[in-house]
Amino acid sequence: PATTSAPTITTTAAPVEIVDGGDFGPYQVGRSTISLVDSSRDGRTLPVDIWYPVDPAATAEPSVYTFATGIEYTSEHALADPDISGEGPFPVVVYSHGHNGLRYVSAFLTERLASHGFIVVAPDHVGNTLIDAFLGATDSQEVVRSNRLADISFLVSSVVDGTGDPLLAMLASSIDPDNIGMVGHSLGGWTELNIVAGTELTEPDRRIKAVVGLAAFTQEISDDTLASVDVPTLLIGGTLDETAPNDTNLNRPFELISGRPVYRVEIEGAGHQSFTDVCLYQQLLPAVADIPQAVLDAIDVYAQEACTPTFIDWAEAQRIVDTYTIGFFVDQLTDRSDGEPIFTQDFASTLSGVSFTSKS
Repeated sequence: PATTSAPTITTTAAPVEIVDGGDFGPYQVGRSTISLVDSSRDGRTLPVDIWYPVDPAATAEPSVYTFATGIEYTSEHALADPDISGEGPFPVVVYSHGHNGLRYVSAFLTERLASHGFIVVAPDHVGNTLIDAFLGATDSQEVVRSNRLADISFLVSSVVDGTGDPLLAMLASSIDPDNIGMVGHSLGGWTELNIVAGTELTEPDRRIKAVVGLAAFTQEISDDTLASVDVPTLLIGGTLDETAPNDTNLNRPFELISGRPVYRVEIEGAGHQSFTDVCLYQQLLPAVADIPQAVLDAIDVYAQEACTPTFIDWAEAQRIVDTYTIGFFVDQLTDRSDGEPIFTQDFASTLSGVSFTSKS
């Protein structure tokens, strides 16, 4: 089986000073879970995870990721509910999970983002989560897509205004409301591109200043909508993605998106779930006492899109995703310059199996 240790990426080009998103940054990571209630949508309730920078000397119990009662694993990096670092304000990144995903399904990325000085907020898109799928409670496609767009607008407003939960009120003075980015996997990529561009369901959300699509599902987004995406954009796909193939989901938005810069990164051997923690789940969950076989079977199905020897080692794929995503948000949402050197052909040439294209 694959290991959880990330391989070292070596460089052959002249060294450059860059943010190494594959490693943890200068901060410890805090994680808290809250519930937000949207009274304008009949009390729709969203579980929300928040990862945030914590001072290196802080102590707290490890954070636990819980799928359901008794089905959980302990984070190796995130602490449970410590105080946020006083070094803010920090930029904000919103994470949107894919179809039948979870708010913390890409914790490999959300934890590292926090360690590099970002506050990351991620909702469960209720009616379109893994738990809903198990319960047979997944909403119709029309309802799912409408809810997703409204979920993000509501969440951004709650974070910026510091409303809906005492934790958000406490974090309000630590966020930089002028620098908000968004990252989405699969249908989460559909979500972010539509909310930035605006559709018949929602006005463009101008508060979101930069977006990252991970295996973004774009084939059902119109040409006009993609052309209306006018913010800096990073698109990352895998050559073995059969759920959102690059030919129809990566190449077209790269050509049409009007925002600049727009970057296209293709990872040789990556599949659709290389952008999630599914392979980690496949390793850890069998050790959980009395875990239902149906859960293990479901994870094994998802794992067929990333975790077999056919694919790039999943930890290496995640390291590449971390490096590009964190470098992008450093470059676009902060006044630091250590993200910019990542977005060059010289840097891409140091990474095995990475194809890079840009428009500035």
